[in-house]
Amino acid sequence: MGIRCFFFAATVALLSGDSIGSIASCLSAEAGPGRVAVTPPEQAEVLDRENDVAAVESLLSEFRAARSVEETQYLRESTEGAESGARSRVEIGRDLMKLGRSAVPLLITTLDDPDPEVSAVAALALGQIGDRRAVTPLMGVLQSFGTPAVSDSRTRVPGHVRAQASVWALSRLGDPRAVRAIIALTGMPDRRNEMIEKLAFQADCWHYMCGIMLIVCGDAIDRIGLAAAPELVRLLSDADSRIREYAAHYLARFGDPWPWHRRIESEDALRRRESLQPAIAKRVADLAGPKLIELLQDENADVRRTAAAALGSLHVASAAGPLIRSLKDEDPWVRVAAIHALGRIGDPVALGPLARLMRTPGPEQMDCAERAIAAIGGPRAFTLLSAALNDGRVERRVAAIRALGVVGTPEAADLLIAALDDSYSSARNEAIEVLGRFKGPAAARAVAPLIAILHDEEVEREEEPLGARIRIPRDLRSRKTERILAIRSLGELADSRATEVLLDALKDPDWQTRGEALQALGRIKDAKSVQGVTAILKDPDGYPRLCAVHTLILLNPPDLADRLRSLQEDEDESVREAVAPIVQGDAKPGPEE
Repeated sequence: MGIRCFFFAATVALLSGDSIGSIASCLSAEAGPGRVAVTPPEQAEVLDRENDVAAVESLLSEFRAARSVEETQYLRESTEGAESGARSRVEIGRDLMKLGRSAVPLLITTLDDPDPEVSAVAALALGQIGDRRAVTPLMGVLQSFGTPAVSDSRTRVPGHVRAQASVWALSRLGDPRAVRAIIALTGMPDRRNEMIEKLAFQADCWHYMCGIMLIVCGDAIDRIGLAAAPELVRLLSDADSRIREYAAHYLARFGDPWPWHRRIESEDALRRRESLQPAIAKRVADLAGPKLIELLQDENADVRRTAAAALGSLHVASAAGPLIRSLKDEDPWVRVAAIHALGRIGDPVALGPLARLMRTPGPEQMDCAERAIAAIGGPRAFTLLSAALNDGRVERRVAAIRALGVVGTPEAADLLIAALDDSYSSARNEAIEVLGRFKGPAAARAVAPLIAILHDEEVEREEEPLGARIRIPRDLRSRKTERILAIRSLGELADSRATEVLLDALKDPDWQTRGEALQALGRIKDAKSVQGVTAILKDPDGYPRLCAVHTLILLNPPDLADRLRSLQEDEDESVREAVAPIVQGDAKPGPEE
């Protein structure tokens, strides 16, 4: 299906008010890394006759006799192992996962093997083949997980490795009937297994995650995609509170685009997902919203909390009233989830109740309430946050400063600039950090006040304990922390007006301050800083020298290699490793950090 046809079909499905399955069919029609084109069982034997059953049995026998990856590597490093050419279970598993549909019956039988890894590799192979005949047997593996685990004394693999592999296989098959069985394993103990890492989660960045069951099961639901939504909604009424909680948790993911980013490798597929994301969230919200609102009254606090979070993620507009009532929930984390959700929904009707929460004790709720008010926005929200900056409690002022960072307007920047003179360092530090996150016109206003922090000027401000306006030398408040935070923020703003003051900071006696100034200069990329940065290559401390190397690479002067050549014999190994590719001509410096 071409891209134009794909978008046309998806649009027709949305405009016609068709079921959510219509969009799902559009997505699955463009098979990619996140979906498997499953062949009906009646076509299986016609498409694949090349795998002899005896060959499959031979591979399984070799797998049973094989050693783990670590043992195989150890043997290969010895003379005997090198001569024997023994293969590890992972290597044999890769061959098993190349099998065709004629191997399905034997692999299904192998799911009951007493060796958990043998059973697991059979499940992985079935998922890779993509034959629907495997769905029911694989679900049986998950449903029988409550029985005593079978462990092989030689491999010391816990029995749940077969369940973990079956979750992955069912996600490849994309059958929504497996959703409940998958969700039921979300709370399973987290354990890693190298074979599953290397065969199922092949991307290196996923190896460290594959033993975390919340992520493994979530990835499986993401792979099943929109077809899982109706089943997840049905599970919101499940008798088991854990099932209700995790069903709400996974429904919330349809409102956030990030799950689609994790495993989709094709840029075209990613763009298709992103273009449909608002429509997907809207349809799931219509489907799940009423039941999620009901769950705000659930007897289980975890269910109430997760339901509130899901309502916010899906932007269920009709949930504003029920969520406001949840602000009085007896559980504090339900209240926090309701606050976040109201901020995401953005209904101004919530401003009054949220403003009252700003005055309640407890920094967590106060901070969340002010962020939610900032997210809702509007003149009234800005007035509420402005007033909070004059509150007598420093924790409330800090929360208001964070929230104004969400607002991000020039007017908010002016208020934060004024907060740089707060008598409490925690408020000043927060204002410095938040100013560094501003963009556009608001960012332009922040540069000069941040530069002033690095100068030894006198400022006038009111000291709260004294209640009088006095003149205080700036160097008393320009402590190391404030200077470093100001340098970082200037680097984030990347405004060349800060170049001179950052070059002056390279003379600071503190090595960490010098290093931070170098990193900021690397973000600004002003050619005027090349000479000053080069001088730091002779710094007595290794950290500034290393930062200077990385900054010069970012600045990329024409004679970069010549400037770095003297560091080839540096006493610091990290410095030597950083300059070697440039001096030897093995790498080209680029614009990216």
